[in-house]
Amino acid sequence: MVSGQKSEILNPEIFEMNYNCEYFHTVEVMCMIIFYDLIHQTNNKCPSIRGEKNRLKGSYLREIKLNIL
Repeated sequence: MVSGQKSEILNPEIFEMNYNCEYFHTVEVMCMIIFYDLIHQTNNKCPSIRGEKNRLKGSYLREIKLNIL
């Protein structure tokens, strides 16, 4: 369990990773950092914006998005 502040009701048998933060946004950013670090530490990588655009080139999903705009 990831939390911004220590839970007062969480079952003690559940591990809690507590950021001890005051604001929700701080916890959201910290979770993103941990997520991306996990990806890189496992020798994976996040797709680049250009790579994703190229991957979707000619896809019906891209056509739908373009028609909405």
